Amino acid sequence: MNNSQLLDTLRTLTKTEWNSFQKYLHSPFFNQRADVIALATIIQKEFSKQEDKQFFEKAMVWKKLEPNLPYDDKQLRYTMSYLLDLVEHFFANLELQSKSPLQKILIHNALQRRGLEKGAASHLMAAQQLSLVHEHFDPQLNRVLQSNLRQISAQQSDYSEKKVLQDLDVFTAEILTDTIREGCNFLETRIRFPNTLDFPWLEVALSFCEQAHDYEKSATLSMLYHTYRMLEKMPSGGGEVHFYTLKKTLTDNPHDIPVALQRETWLRSINFAIRQQNLGNKNYGKEAFELYKSGIKTKIILEYGQISKKSYSNTLVLALLVGEWDWAEQFLKDYKDYLPENERDNTYRLNLATLFFKQKAFNKVLETLQNVGFTDTSINLDGRRLLLCCYFELQEWDALNSLLDSFGIWLRRSKNLGYLRELYGNHIKFTRRLLDVQHQHPEAKEKLKQDILATRNVASKDWLLEKL
Repeated sequence: MNNSQLLDTLRTLTKTEWNSFQKYLHSPFFNQRADVIALATIIQKEFSKQEDKQFFEKAMVWKKLEPNLPYDDKQLRYTMSYLLDLVEHFFANLELQSKSPLQKILIHNALQRRGLEKGAASHLMAAQQLSLVHEHFDPQLNRVLQSNLRQISAQQSDYSEKKVLQDLDVFTAEILTDTIREGCNFLETRIRFPNTLDFPWLEVALSFCEQAHDYEKSATLSMLYHTYRMLEKMPSGGGEVHFYTLKKTLTDNPHDIPVALQRETWLRSINFAIRQQNLGNKNYGKEAFELYKSGIKTKIILEYGQISKKSYSNTLVLALLVGEWDWAEQFLKDYKDYLPENERDNTYRLNLATLFFKQKAFNKVLETLQNVGFTDTSINLDGRRLLLCCYFELQEWDALNSLLDSFGIWLRRSKNLGYLRELYGNHIKFTRRLLDVQHQHPEAKEKLKQDILATRNVASKDWLLEKL
């Protein structure tokens, strides 16, 4: 039962969402089964008692659910399935309750079927405004929205040939926008898989944009065009012109480009800057940091009112890279409450430990990590990495050797690590060698230095080199 889809789904609920979900379950409009309410309550209580939310046995759950009946696996699975269906519908209701383009379009469709054209049109107009600020951009939904708007426009008494041509321009920009946006996604895949087949229609769309300069007529299309060209040239170290064009666009915070598309471009621009930094273009670390600062100012960094664990950590790393230590510490405090509730404390403490490490406050690092629950892969990897470095700095050799052994075992046993296994495995390997060369001839240290430099994937490479 531990690995069931039901528990995986319920684990994502915050305390506030649990309260709302219980109200949802108790509403006869949505649910009339008492056993489903009882199962949800059992799971919620077990979650509150278990820090890792992992230990669930079917027999134990059944005994609490039906104490007077013999264990019935089929019935339990049926109740679990019904509860899963309800929590998924609960999520859908949360989406519909939010002010989203989809909600307005569905209301428009319902009113239109009842012949309430005036009210239906007002919700369509509202959907158009919401599409610019909503957190998610759905190309198919946007096409439905624009098509309905064109139909309403065509029914107006002042509809003219000039308006037809304007609608055609808008329709053309929609097609080009969707094509180039998918092209950006495709291009990122092709960077990982170079032998992937080409996308012929994309080249036609790009060529049309350039010949007719259509990308200059639409802010959204222009942004996506420069994004594609930046990604296209990134593997060869090019794309600077397109990067700076995008940076200016994002800094200006344009209100006529959907926020969701701005966020996509913002993240891609940051990835471009970080890649350039890794290639040796040191000024790009500052560029990436400035993009994060602009994302904080414009709130693009927040998605559905939250900051992702990755963006939170990356902002800290870049702030430390450019020497903004006081700013970094204040950022961690200011944006802690924007982290997802279920990983807030762990993420904050791990990043605080990273800050302390940069400040060479190694005992503070150890003290902070004592309060971090090593509950997921990223925290396990970075938490253990920080511990290794601290033990070395504090010359805690027994603790260091013990952790090198246990960390190596954990890496070998953990699944789905991908390149991270090599990245952190190399860190362990070179830390062991670093221990060995402490009292050896300079030639041995130089050999280790060259080996580290020649190895592509090494966690904490700069720290290892610093120790030599």
